[in-house]
Amino acid sequence: MRAGIDHVIDPDVTPASLVLELQTLLLSKLRLDFNQYLNLLYAVDVSENELRDFSSENIEDIAIHASYLILKREWKKIWLRHNL
Repeated sequence: MRAGIDHVIDPDVTPASLVLELQTLLLSKLRLDFNQYLNLLYAVDVSENELRDFSSENIEDIAIHASYLILKREWKKIWLRHNL
């Protein structure tokens, strides 16, 4: 919601379904609303360096890589909250 994306993820989603849903959402935003894609990456605080270091120009590969970076960043935030 902070990124201006009106998409709700079911709290009971399986990890595999979550990854697929996130990849599909990112692919949609890459194709249809690049600003929302960027806003989401900014809101999650994904590393710009990790994004830039990815060399593929294939839009599906970019969505997969971005979803990995989002999930990695969110996991890091959770870990920090519980361990500091």
